[in-house]
This record gives sequence, structure tokens and C-alpha cells, in this order.
Amino acid sequence: MVAGLLLAAAGFALLTGLRADSSYQVLLPALLLWGLGLAALTPAFGAVAGTASNARAFVSGLHLTGLVAAALFLVAALSTLLMRSN
Repeated sequence: MVAGLLLAAAGFALLTGLRADSSYQVLLPALLLWGLGLAALTPAFGAVAGTASNARAFVSGLHLTGLVAAALFLVAALSTLLMRSN
């Protein structure tokens, strides 16, 4: 699940460097990474939905913790990259 989030985040980070006149060759890798990351997340969502009803709250909390941790990592990494570029 974390790998899927990181792939999607990497693709999304590549999308931030696009300009209005960017070529398709610049757009394609970003969209591929983003799509692969989202495709890797789908089984994780299915695993949460397929758990027993008494364990669903725990699994959902564990899933949400992973999402928040990945978001925090992404914010830290992007702010570091943006600060270095200035």
C-alpha cells in the first residue's frame, strides 16, 4: 500500500513541474507513475472491504494511518525540494 502511495505521489510531484507548453513526453511519465500508484492501492482498499465486520474498524484505522504517514512524507519531501529550488 505504501509503495502505491509513493508511486502516486511521485507521479503527482512530476505533474507539478509542468507548464502550459510542456510536451506530451513530459506528461506521460508523470501520468504513468500516478496511474501505477493508484492501481497498486486498489487491492489495499479491497482488503479493508473484505475483512470481518468486527475487525473492520481496526483495519480501517491502520489503513488511514498509512495514508496520513504517506501524506506527511510527501509534504516534507516536496517542501524540501521546493526550498532547495529557491
